[in-house]
Amino acid sequence: MEPVTIILAVLAAGASGLADAAAQDLYDKLKLMVVKKFNGKPEAELALAKYQEKPEIWAEPLKAELIETKVVQDNEILRVAEELMKVVKPQQASVGKFNVQAEKIEGLAQGDNQRVQMNFGNQKNNH
Repeated sequence: MEPVTIILAVLAAGASGLADAAAQDLYDKLKLMVVKKFNGKPEAELALAKYQEKPEIWAEPLKAELIETKVVQDNEILRVAEELMKVVKPQQASVGKFNVQAEKIEGLAQGDNQRVQMNFGNQKNNH
C-alpha cells in the first residue's frame, strides 16, 4: 500500500473517533505531526480540516498536499501511520505483504509459517 494511501486511511478512521485509547493517542500524534508539516500552508491545513469532515470529497486535495509538503516522505510520520493502520484496519495493513506473479506453475504455497508437501506428475509418495 502506498504511503499516501495509508496516511489518508488512518486519518479518515481516526476522524470518526477511536474506541481504543492507545489508537486514539497514535492518531493524535499522527495528526499533530501532519499539522506541523503543514504549518504556514493554509491550503494544506484547510484540506486536512475538511477531510476530517468529508473524506470522500477532500481525499484528492489532501493527497496533493501530503505529496507537495513531503509528508509522505517523512519516515517518522510513516512509522506512526503504519502502526496505527495495524490497529484500526488490520486487514488493509497486511495487504501488499506478498506480491507474487507466477506463470505456468504446478503449485504455489504462500504465507507465513507453512509446512507444505507437494507431489506432481508421476512421482511416488515415499510414505
